[in-house]
Amino acid sequence: MRAHDESPGSGRALSLAYLAGFLAAAGLGPELTGAFEDAIRPVGWQPAIEASLAALPALAATGVRLAIVSNSDGTVASRLEAAGVLRVGAGSGAGVRVEAVIDSGEVGIEKPDPRIFELALAACGVRAAAVVHVGDSRRTDVAGALAAGIRPLHLDPFALCPDRSHEHIAALGEVLALVRAT
Repeated sequence: MRAHDESPGSGRALSLAYLAGFLAAAGLGPELTGAFEDAIRPVGWQPAIEASLAALPALAATGVRLAIVSNSDGTVASRLEAAGVLRVGAGSGAGVRVEAVIDSGEVGIEKPDPRIFELALAACGVRAAAVVHVGDSRRTDVAGALAAGIRPLHLDPFALCPDRSHEHIAALGEVLALVRAT
């Protein structure tokens, strides 16, 4: 059951403001707020995150070069390394090896600017035509990947994106199937 206190500063008001901002960043309209909120309660994105974490080692084992491109505050690499999710380059440690973490807070470029994707392409030594980018935002991930000439895969586990002009996946494991098919 949803809390009814929507007064400014209440947990519900802050939650709705965050959700509205997330939907706007994803390129979705405010009319989807209720549907999105209903779809992700009570477990939220946790199953999608857990499925992604489970698929990541298998994806890395295929030999594809992996990079993280994030609009963040410059701490993504250190937070993911500390959590044992990844390690950058040939370094030792827990987690899946990635070629690079390109964090907008460090490089001064944010998605959807194609230059942030170009940094990842250079770090991996690959051409845009040979790459897929998985992201959860139509506005930043899909648009940015397209602008960089990269095939976007919109991670949309709740099938809430109404735009069918680009590919959608429900889980990172679907990328594993694509890699194995090529």
